[in-house]
Formats: sequence, structure tokens, C-alpha cells
Amino acid sequence: MRCLSRSIEEILSHRTDISKYVVHLTKARDGKSARQNLVSIIKDEIIHGYNHHCLFSPKLRREDIALQDRFNVVCFTETPLDKIHLLTSISGRKVDLEAYGLVFKKNKIRESRGNPVLYVYDENTLMINYLHQQYDEFIRAYNDEGDLGHFFTLGAIINIVKKGHDFHWEREWRVRRKIRFNLSSVFAVIAPSAEHERIRKAVGTDEIKYIPFVDARWNTEEMLDEIACYMWRDLQPE
Repeated sequence: MRCLSRSIEEILSHRTDISKYVVHLTKARDGKSARQNLVSIIKDEIIHGYNHHCLFSPKLRREDIALQDRFNVVCFTETPLDKIHLLTSISGRKVDLEAYGLVFKKNKIRESRGNPVLYVYDENTLMINYLHQQYDEFIRAYNDEGDLGHFFTLGAIINIVKKGHDFHWEREWRVRRKIRFNLSSVFAVIAPSAEHERIRKAVGTDEIKYIPFVDARWNTEEMLDEIACYMWRDLQPE
């Protein structure tokens, strides 16, 4: 009996290690808590990239702010939703993410020209040397001729993996500079369950009433139950 082949879409639907979603987690910044920054992002419907986190960052910090801004990124993770809690409160990290954030479908990030991060292992010296040569040529052209070119579109998503600096397990995606969105494109809001109603009230819009809230500490079933029940309640007549 001939075995019927399956489509990629069907195969992916059974891969629990691959998520259809990406998550942007917030952190405390400029005197505001992660919760306050989440509320601001929802109200403004925009996420700004304030820093660059790439292979070239040590060199890039010597350049002018306008150029550095070209490499600034908004970060997302495609870690499955029930494993998001593993990305928070990690000791020794420079970026202290908290369990507050937004969940988007991947197609929203692709439409915003987002891309998975390219991780280069420290052992690949030929590749790393070549990438640094391309960066140095980009800087020379910028300083001598004012030519920006397009190297930053690639450079912003390249990360080094070496001893003491290995984040490829985060499955990171990046969008350069900023991403605008409508609340209708938000699949869910992530926050501790005790904060759900407080955040809804702080946002204070009608649209936020129709977005499910989940807790990063919940397991898959708890998240699915909340999302399904929430959608069912919304469909009920008044």
C-alpha cells in the first residue's frame, strides 16, 4: 500500500516544538516597569527598537547615533507559548525580560520585514572574518561617501555564539527599528494572572476587551482553555 505524502503545513501542525506565534516580552526601562511599558505599547500600537544586539555591536558603539539606529531591533521569540516562562528572570543576563508581552502570528512579523536571527558560531573564523570585512567596508563607504547601502538589513540580525554568549536557544526573530500593529493583529497578551484586569483597565479601550490574556506560567491546556473560553464568551448574545 502506497503511503500518502503529507504537506509541510500538515507536518508543522503536529510539531509541538515549533510555534506558529512569536512573542515580544517587555522589560523595565527609563523608570517604567515591564507592566507599564506593556500598557504603553498597547496604547501606542507600536514597539520601538532601542538597541542593537548584533555581532558588530562592539564596533558599532563607536559610530554616530544615527548610524547605530539603523541596527536597532525589536526582538521576538518563537519559543512555544507554554515555555515562555523559561526566558524570564535568568541570572547574569544584561537584558532582564519579564513575563509581560504580546503574542503575534508569524505572518505579522514577516509582513513587517522581520526575520529569524542568523547565529554564527565562534569556530567559523572564515565566515566571521568575512562578515567583519563587509561591515568595515560598509563603515568606510558611510564615512567617506555618506553611502548607507543596505548592509544593516543583514548586519542587524547576525549574532555570535561563543562560550558565555549563546542565545540561539531563544529562537529569536528581529524587526529593525520599530513595528506598528493594530490590536486586531495581537493574538494574546501575556501577563501574570493577577495583573490581567489591571492592565485591561489601564489600556481602557474597547479593543482590549476582545484580546485574550494568558499567564506565562500556565501550561498549554490552561492557555488553550482561557483562549477558547474567552472567544466563546465573546460570541454569546448579550
